[in-house]
Amino acid sequence: NPWNPALTPGGSSGGCAGALATGMSPFSLGNDIGGSLRNPAYCCGIASLKPTQGRIPHAASLPPQDGGMAVQLMLVEGPMARSVADLRLGLGILAGSDPRAPVSVDVPLQGAPAAKRAAIVTRFWGKPLPDATLAAVRAAGRALADAGWEVAEVEPPELERVQELWGRVLSVDFTDMLPNIRALITPALHAHLAQVCRHFDPATKPNLVLHAERSRLARAWSAFFAQWPVAVGPTWCELPWPADADLDPEHGLALLLSTWRFISPGNVLGIPSVALPTGVADGLPTGVQVYADRWREDLCLAAAAVIEAALPGPAPIDPRG
Repeated sequence: NPWNPALTPGGSSGGCAGALATGMSPFSLGNDIGGSLRNPAYCCGIASLKPTQGRIPHAASLPPQDGGMAVQLMLVEGPMARSVADLRLGLGILAGSDPRAPVSVDVPLQGAPAAKRAAIVTRFWGKPLPDATLAAVRAAGRALADAGWEVAEVEPPELERVQELWGRVLSVDFTDMLPNIRALITPALHAHLAQVCRHFDPATKPNLVLHAERSRLARAWSAFFAQWPVAVGPTWCELPWPADADLDPEHGLALLLSTWRFISPGNVLGIPSVALPTGVADGLPTGVQVYADRWREDLCLAAAAVIEAALPGPAPIDPRG
């Protein structure tokens, strides 16, 4: 992490985010099944776009070329950069169908006009947001209001249930993968993934119920976006923590799940999100996340551009101070 080497840079793609934040690169690529575009954006103070599932083709060049259901439903490719304008430029280049990615589609990058209404998300189950995080979200809401948007603090549907579904979809694949990847990852990471699978034990939720519930929640969120076309909230619900704190066998999983309370909707529901920095507090970057309904990256980017203009991000930085 270029702001504090003792802290996580976020992952995956933490190296790319560090390179962007320090001016080594103007643009990068990543993928996201559990925030891996948005986590490093928050920790390093840069911007990223997690697109709608299918907007940018995922065509693996190394085996295995085909993943399980979690990969097919939740993994997306996306751009990382230092500005919303660069994210928009990258999306225009990357988006579109590819025969190697059967679920990729050609969809217009600009959708129908939508009301300038934004739900500001500040309340979650569990503990409250850190002061710096809450201040960043509310500052983003004020920036939109000053630009003529209607804003209100509103809670999207069933956030805790959404995260549970994300964990369950992921654990179905991970449970079968664990024996095969033991030799490829560290013992600490293997133990952590095994703990995730135990916490979201696939045996306790039949696959039929799991995917029916995912469909129900997706419909509920689409109805929510019909009223509030964008939702602005935290990227992380915790401050950046010490490197490898998530691998602590006693407290790591709880920390990870608390941190990702607003990360998981993007993956399990397949909706787009822009993560962008909003400044610096106590020596660390702050940031927010902008969600919209499927295929409405344009709404995410439009709201993010307004926020960015009022709350410019800190990158690139000089890590030497």
